[in-house]
Amino acid sequence: MPPQTRSRTRMTNAPMTKAGTTKRGATRKSTSESTSKLPPKKKVRANQSSPDKNTGELIVSQFTDLPVELLVEARLQPVATQIILLTVVYNQVAQYLHPLDLIHLSRANKLLRSMFMRRPAADVWRAALTNSGLPPCPDSAMSEPRYASLIYLEQCSECYRPGNHSIDSILLIRLCCACRKRMALSEKDVGKIARVLNHSEYLVPPWEDKWKRWYLLREYEEMKEKFCKLRESDFNAWNAWEDERAELIKARRERAGPLAKWLKDRDEERRGSFNELQKARVTQVESRLLDLGWKQADICEAENYSGEWTSLVYKAKPLDNKDWKDMLPHLLDGLEEAREVRLKKESRVRAWDREDIVEAWLRLLADQIRPLDLTLRWREPRDGSTTDSKHQPHTPLYPQGIEKQDVTISIPSMPPAHPLTGNCPTQVQELLDGDIPTQEFRLKFQSKQRRLKQYYVDWRRKLEAALVQAIPNQKDLKPVELRNPNFRLVATDDTGDLTGPSNRLSLDLRMLLRADVRFSVEHSWLGSSMHYPDRYWGHWTIGTGGPTYDAVSSRIAQAILRELHLSEASYLEMRALGRPFLCSRCTGDPQYHTWDGIVDHYTSQYQFQAWHSIFRQAKFSHDIDSNEPLVRLVPTQDQTPPSADPQSGCCLM
Repeated sequence: MPPQTRSRTRMTNAPMTKAGTTKRGATRKSTSESTSKLPPKKKVRANQSSPDKNTGELIVSQFTDLPVELLVEARLQPVATQIILLTVVYNQVAQYLHPLDLIHLSRANKLLRSMFMRRPAADVWRAALTNSGLPPCPDSAMSEPRYASLIYLEQCSECYRPGNHSIDSILLIRLCCACRKRMALSEKDVGKIARVLNHSEYLVPPWEDKWKRWYLLREYEEMKEKFCKLRESDFNAWNAWEDERAELIKARRERAGPLAKWLKDRDEERRGSFNELQKARVTQVESRLLDLGWKQADICEAENYSGEWTSLVYKAKPLDNKDWKDMLPHLLDGLEEAREVRLKKESRVRAWDREDIVEAWLRLLADQIRPLDLTLRWREPRDGSTTDSKHQPHTPLYPQGIEKQDVTISIPSMPPAHPLTGNCPTQVQELLDGDIPTQEFRLKFQSKQRRLKQYYVDWRRKLEAALVQAIPNQKDLKPVELRNPNFRLVATDDTGDLTGPSNRLSLDLRMLLRADVRFSVEHSWLGSSMHYPDRYWGHWTIGTGGPTYDAVSSRIAQAILRELHLSEASYLEMRALGRPFLCSRCTGDPQYHTWDGIVDHYTSQYQFQAWHSIFRQAKFSHDIDSNEPLVRLVPTQDQTPPSADPQSGCCLM
């Protein structure tokens, strides 16, 4: 007899009643009572949608690999049988899952946990591990779920704190920094039992590329206890077990090779995908900033001026509108600062370009306006001849044996081209100070080159005239003579040809060549004066900042020249005498000076006397107004060599 449902069973067991004896009212009453006992019909919710046919087809498509008889049989069996068959279905589906999905699925509820954490489910885990391409576990004692958790769950194996820590493929452990300090032991710590312990060079990152062997504390404690027992009981058994243990360790290291390679490939793949996501995000950020009008150069340099640029832009995450809205205010600060730096740098580069253009033109102009060279050449004395007094009213006191050398000076016709600041005319300085494009500056500068050339042609003449005007007693001075019976001045013109004594030398230049016309620099640490156009750390200019007329040293030079009967001599003639000047006021070992040296010597004595007179009264021995002689000219062969213990000084009392 086929199985019957509950409704049919109740109907067959109920007693039969006659239809004709039933009263009409009773029938209505029983009908109403039976109707009232039926459960109320459930109302269909408004938000409940009918099942879609496509959803059913999608579910069926996921079970195409399962036998059809298994699905049909599962529907026709009782509830207990359905649970068993459902377990089989889950196991079949789980074989196609990723190990990480299988881990999360087993943690969903107790039913799934009891289903996938049983020993018969080991094949399911092995299939999932095989699907991901993971090589077999080097340690056969480790279960498949634990192996999958070690590989795919980014958490410490000891404290279970999350973190992207590296996996040791030999020791099969993942440690955080805190647990690594506590669990990792060096070879020195384990001592004699290091041979029976699994070791790895990757447990602790190397320091300065020095790889060391590291051991686990847990394994060390287990092996140490066994070592103590075997060593006390049977030493030979310990040696045999040690050899066996060493072979097992060697075999495990060999089995760990595929896992190490797989982990390395996975890290490279992750790193590659991470970099791709970063590049895509950076590209999106740059594209949006370019659309806002920012320059590519500012975008590239903005990360150097924003502390949050790297953390906001270099993320392995696609860029969405909300993320862009939150990060844009933080990016604008770095972009604005980068733009300011770029604009200053571009302005500085344009200024350098403008200076290069002007300096290049000045170098070409310097080849056209050559400096003037003056050479003092001594005449050869005639045999038996003497100096005619009518050619030279005051015969110079040149002792016999004084060496006379030819002296040459170079008078620049243009100011130095570098640095341009302060050396160029106002119209060029205005162009240099204006921050305009280089091409525009080039056109404006070309339009002014004709007038600028005339300015540089007249520069030396105007400079010499201004220097002569600075001499207080210029009307009482005479220009130097270009020739006399003792020497002659040879001039080299702008073309480089020797023209001999030439009247082309201006009176201002001949006035500046006097030996008693000297200049000094204000606030100079050198403390010495000079003649025009001696070179020094600055340059000769018209106006402030350049050398000025030095009244003290000029007066000292005039007194020395007057004593030598050379009142109208040029400083070229005095420099040509070499080093024969000896101070007549100094005591001690003699010191011989050049012309500039003897003038500086008296000038320094005057400066020292002015400073010393503040503290006490003293007689000044180097007073040029006294009747005592100032200098003597001593030929080289008559000069006294310096002693081993030199003593020199000046008497101020």
